[in-house]
Amino acid sequence: GLVWISRESSGGVTPWWGLDPGTGDVEAVIELAEGEHVVDHAGSELVTTWADELSVPYVRRYRLR
Repeated sequence: GLVWISRESSGGVTPWWGLDPGTGDVEAVIELAEGEHVVDHAGSELVTTWADELSVPYVRRYRLR
């Protein structure tokens, strides 16, 4: 599986990089919209949440192949 890392964002798009744990090579890049937050990550999956303008919560699952 991949190791997921990110830098703190001051707003706007937040990039997340999926690294190969053996080599440290970047295997995947995902850019999250402002207000979207990672709540879980394991292997090749990233789970995020965000709320719309009515504060309705949503969950999104990214699965990389």
